[in-house]
Amino acid sequence: DKTILALEKRMEKLSLFADNAKTSAINAKRNGQTSLALLHMKRRKMSLEELERCTGTLLNLESAAASLRRAQSDAQVVKCYETIRGAMTLVRKSEEEGGLGLTEDVVSNTINEMAEEFEELGRISDSMDAMIGGDQGDNIDDEMLEDELRSLGISMPSYGNGDSPEPVDCVADCPPEEKKQTSEQDATARCEPHVESDYIVTKKHLETV
Repeated sequence: DKTILALEKRMEKLSLFADNAKTSAINAKRNGQTSLALLHMKRRKMSLEELERCTGTLLNLESAAASLRRAQSDAQVVKCYETIRGAMTLVRKSEEEGGLGLTEDVVSNTINEMAEEFEELGRISDSMDAMIGGDQGDNIDDEMLEDELRSLGISMPSYGNGDSPEPVDCVADCPPEEKKQTSEQDATARCEPHVESDYIVTKKHLETV
């Protein structure tokens, strides 16, 4: 690199010297000094020839430096390849030889054994489900629970045969002055507190249990 830098500086000086010689030759010719003008032109030509030679030398040096850097990079790549090859060989070697013993047969056998284990676990899971009998919560009798709650002194609200509470006749439960309402929607809205209170009482009984 230092040689290349020194050569580049020399080329700059040669180029500057050639330009100055050209200017001096022109001035000498204008002054009628033909011999001096020719001398400056010879100097300029010599400088240009040397500049051309330095240019060729510089190109050769830069090409050689690039080749050297490329060779160093290639050497590092080759070392990486050798390391990878050694690791792959170690993986394939048997355990007796100090390797990991990873071969195609080992991989195939391992996969087959895993598949068999999964199948066995599936059969065990199916057997457990059959033995337990599924969700035991579905076999609980709600009427038995209600009888048990009644024995504890808690009366259950009558919901009829369905799962939802029986409809409440809100108009019948309203005070006489409220029965005069002609709109069924208004009557229902006024009687909603009765339904809510029944719900709250039932909820409190359940929370107590």
